[in-house]
Amino acid sequence: MSGSAPSTMFREAESLDELIPVQGVGWDHNHGASSFLPPRVFSLVRSSHAVVTRQLAALPPGTPVATAAARLAPLVKLSESREYHEEHPGQSPRVGIDKVLHKLHRKKTIATEAEPAPVPPPKPGMRLSREQTDEVAMCGDWHGPPPSPLFLNIYAEVLLTLTDDPLRGAVSPPLLGSSGIVPVSIISVVPDITHHIADLVVSASVEILLSSPRWEGGAARVLADALRELSRRVVAARCAPVVVKVMIGAPTNRDIVVSELGAFALPASAELPGVNLQVRRGPCACVAVIDRQIAVLTTAAIHDGSGLEMMAQYEGPIVQSLYDTALLAWWGPMVPDLPLLRYPPQYPTIGEAGQYRWPAPNLAGRGVRSVPKLTNEMPGPGIHGPQPNETNWDRTYDVSAAAEAEHVNVLSDPAALNRHLNTGIPVEATDVRRGQAFKPVVLLPPHDPVPMAVVNRTHTTNETDPLTQALLAAARFAERTIFIQVPSFRYKPAVEAILEAIRRGVQVEIYVTLHLDHAHAEDEMYFANTAEAARLMLQAVGGERLRIAWYTGRDQSAPRPERVAHVAIMIVDGQVALQGSSLVGTGPSVNLLIDCGEVCRIWGGALEANQNTGAYGQVEQ
Repeated sequence: MSGSAPSTMFREAESLDELIPVQGVGWDHNHGASSFLPPRVFSLVRSSHAVVTRQLAALPPGTPVATAAARLAPLVKLSESREYHEEHPGQSPRVGIDKVLHKLHRKKTIATEAEPAPVPPPKPGMRLSREQTDEVAMCGDWHGPPPSPLFLNIYAEVLLTLTDDPLRGAVSPPLLGSSGIVPVSIISVVPDITHHIADLVVSASVEILLSSPRWEGGAARVLADALRELSRRVVAARCAPVVVKVMIGAPTNRDIVVSELGAFALPASAELPGVNLQVRRGPCACVAVIDRQIAVLTTAAIHDGSGLEMMAQYEGPIVQSLYDTALLAWWGPMVPDLPLLRYPPQYPTIGEAGQYRWPAPNLAGRGVRSVPKLTNEMPGPGIHGPQPNETNWDRTYDVSAAAEAEHVNVLSDPAALNRHLNTGIPVEATDVRRGQAFKPVVLLPPHDPVPMAVVNRTHTTNETDPLTQALLAAARFAERTIFIQVPSFRYKPAVEAILEAIRRGVQVEIYVTLHLDHAHAEDEMYFANTAEAARLMLQAVGGERLRIAWYTGRDQSAPRPERVAHVAIMIVDGQVALQGSSLVGTGPSVNLLIDCGEVCRIWGGALEANQNTGAYGQVEQ
């Protein structure tokens, strides 16, 4: 990737002494007392020194990420700051977050009293003024078109979650708002997404960060083979070993020992002379960052899942935000350090979208070929290997997303489509129409970087995390349409926010999976199951502006319990999307808020084309 303008957030320091700790950063005293954002939050988000990646780069090699994060300690708990109380006598640092919760019609405050006081409902149509949105727009590193008012209203709620904990969003505050491009997405089963990540792995030049809550089965073997192939290529080219960090889900952070590698189908170091592999366990989401240039967010954990999943690939400055998030998830020491830690990339300027590596729209006659994959497991059917349109973990590597699309996006035959979707329990196809082809790989047209914001969740959904605030604010500020697809939808504040949107005249469509309610059975913030939530919603507002549908596989004519969807996406007014590893649930989740009507339109069309939910899944009132 080339370009002439470095990211202003990550300008290469002339010396490591320039990477001073955050204590040396001066606050913006010109930030008015009547401003929407608390002065501390405003200054913190605009401080290039309050970045964990940058702090880690200033420390000796092998320093734990936790040590770098600790250099932000004076800001992590503002409620303990003497300076804060001197500047705001008698004011709790929770004022900002309470403002958010009040605006988003929460039934209870998060005050420390034993009996929380009720909060009056907000006034309809509450939005930020032009002056306030201008203030919020100053809190991001936008490299393309300016953020839309809808995006800024949602982003403002996310910023306010930092009031008493700047690392609540599991990303350094200055990296919360950024920009990027979306060259390719995949809406399909786990094998297709795993193979795409494997393609990125074998193409890496310097370093890789991979994390997944699960690491098992055929998907794990595909990535293990990709590491072997990467090592082979590195050795053949006589290059320095590629540094690879793998994070596997666990309740607590720790390094794994060599004897544990086999349990995750990971190769031993003797098998990887061209790769320097370090593996760690801890809370994490499904994220991949390749050479600090490409990032992937997906719902697909590394396992033999049978559901419909969604993956999006991102490039541009937003990758640095996801890089920072991945470092914070790692938390411990990196041995060796990531080679690019002190060398952030530069990016094209506005109007130079062509400088990014867009997939070619048509490969006919260009001689693009897949690179054969060396493997010794799971042979395909017949002496010539797997046939076209058949799902198999064993597949060749593709040199580009366009080449991948050329041989994957050909599933128009009902029998072939049925085989492709039968990655778990085999289900006989019931929809045998020969209609629009199932196209897992979605290639997006070239575009300048668009506004994005990182909205993460570090634990079980609650109303103080940035992700939940983004979801609730998106519902609150919607004016025309809301589309949501999630595995289950029964989080009461989200249900209430959607009902209020419908009462304002917003059209809402929700796709969910039948009988996929794993947790929160006795949590008062959740309905017992999605079916109950759907019934109550339809009873409350009717079906004129609310449409709920059970996920129906592209090869089915009715919902089936064997066919599930883990897709996690929200599209509001056809302009702003929320995409990532999960929207509501348990455990860490990494997501992006994206401000681009064209991306929303393409994603919406691809989701409709790759499932029959809209055609056959509607829940009757």
